[in-house]
Amino acid sequence: MIVKKLRSVVKNRLNGFRIWLRVKTTSKEIKNLGFPHFSFSKIKKIDKYYDDIRNYNQSNNFDDLLFYKSLKLSQKHKPGSIKKVFLSELIFKNVNLVNQMSLFSIDNVQNYFKEGDVVIVNNNDVFQTDDGLNKYLAIYSSSPDAIFIIWDFDNHHNIKDASLLSLLCDFYIPAHIINSELLVRFNPNFVGHVMPCVIQWSRAFLVENSSKIIDSVRSNDPLGMHIKYDKFPVRNRNVQRLNNFYNSISFVDFSYHALSSLARLEEWSTYKLHWVIPTYNDVPSRIFDALITGGIPLVPDYLKYQLVDNELINFVLFYKWEDLKDPRKIIDLALTQFDELGREGCIQRYEYALNNCHVDQRIELILQRVSDFFNHNEKNLI
Repeated sequence: MIVKKLRSVVKNRLNGFRIWLRVKTTSKEIKNLGFPHFSFSKIKKIDKYYDDIRNYNQSNNFDDLLFYKSLKLSQKHKPGSIKKVFLSELIFKNVNLVNQMSLFSIDNVQNYFKEGDVVIVNNNDVFQTDDGLNKYLAIYSSSPDAIFIIWDFDNHHNIKDASLLSLLCDFYIPAHIINSELLVRFNPNFVGHVMPCVIQWSRAFLVENSSKIIDSVRSNDPLGMHIKYDKFPVRNRNVQRLNNFYNSISFVDFSYHALSSLARLEEWSTYKLHWVIPTYNDVPSRIFDALITGGIPLVPDYLKYQLVDNELINFVLFYKWEDLKDPRKIIDLALTQFDELGREGCIQRYEYALNNCHVDQRIELILQRVSDFFNHNEKNLI
């Protein structure tokens, strides 16, 4: 009996020592990778944060939420009843409005939406409009027969707002795969995530200015102007690292958004390469902006798993951790690739993005996913 207890004590202490050693070694390795404040306790805090969210959407308030959401949607939808599509204007102003589509402003809704109306709202329209959340709530609650879709660009880092938006619509569509397993608990009418895209130029504008894109004289330096946010210290550090080599990779303020469409297009089109630094392991929209202006996006290789089944993978170049410490080797490789393909390469990237990565295609995809969802449910009821 005593021997068994001794063995148990020794075993537990050995296991404890192994865990301590593994954590200590890992901490040291990660510190060497540029995370000086890393500690095991911080990992535990992150885990607790996610546990709190999981516990919240397993509480009594959510016992019948999933059934309620499904029931309300089935009551709203009648086969063939979709008549009009309304898009919130801040983000969707460059969409080609076809097939009974029109824009509306959360800030100024004259008439609420009716049965047969499909309303697509972007999270930025809600949170960048003065008192936008309350205004959206008034629209949503006053339009009980319309079908509301929220396409959320920030679900990868803003879980609080994402959870709220997921509750306040019929279909919640995240732009990133990150956190989807949590957010689907708030809304079961899930049709998958829809990646970001080109939203800052209309398709007609891009076609009209295609010669400016394809025949532009371009710099050999990579463009990588990113807005500095304190909550994204990893991205900020990487911008600073690369800025030691290239002034064209740096921080920019919000004045960029005040530039004309043409000025923004000309800026993007005068670079061969675009260095993309995600906030987390998300797929940023600047990948698509780079492609549609004829450039080659340089993308971190940890995004390969998200792009492996997508034709997009053929149009980007992946960089590794070592390239952040000294980017010159991969820049030379990317310039060689750009110059070898030349004008034809610009045309290929531009046409691919124009026909596959523009907001027009994303809206079409969202509507198709929702239509498929309804069709699938109707077949199951027969």
